Amino acid sequence: MRDLGIRHGKSGNKLGGEELSSTEQKLEALGTVLSKDGLVALSLTKVDPTASILSRVRGGGASVNVNYSEVNILMQDGSEVPAKLLLKDSDLDLAFLLPLKDDNKNDENIVFQPVPSSGKKPKPQPLDEVASLGKLSRNLYRQSTLMRGWVNAVIEKPREYYVIDRLSPGTPVFDTSGNWLGIGVYKMVSGKPTQIVTLPAEDVLEIAEQVRKRTE
Repeated sequence: MRDLGIRHGKSGNKLGGEELSSTEQKLEALGTVLSKDGLVALSLTKVDPTASILSRVRGGGASVNVNYSEVNILMQDGSEVPAKLLLKDSDLDLAFLLPLKDDNKNDENIVFQPVPSSGKKPKPQPLDEVASLGKLSRNLYRQSTLMRGWVNAVIEKPREYYVIDRLSPGTPVFDTSGNWLGIGVYKMVSGKPTQIVTLPAEDVLEIAEQVRKRTE
């Protein structure tokens, strides 16, 4: 399983129908590979500045237009695979990417290693030890990391979340038996990101299946 850096180009911010400025920036975010064809899930907040921009705007009637001019999946060897954004779920802070097929290239040489899923639904409890996989920043050469943590709380309603410390958005979390528990995302409140929580793997896969059906 690999965490992949996702680089995006963005431009176009509007307020009240009037364009204030047009800027382009490149962002990187960690994602979790869900399948062998390269379907990647990541935290929407890390690649969409809409909530951050709106939080700094005073008064109502504001809107932000974000255009994704370029989307690439950054592989372990430093190569980039062009991809497309399939879905943005602002309520669950999820986005999904899928590599683009290029008839002029041999896609068989591109290998994605999906997160291992046992098909079980583990039930973590407070004080259970867990581990999350991630990567360091570009300045530290994007070296892979393994971060130990603990389950602080389990939220069951209205939606199940695990509250786990020392977690980065977009990274997968595992229990001590190696069972995949879920992915780190932001808990969204009134359209704004708050605390980082873990969305259970079962929910991530269910949404991913819906994404596939919409794109068939």
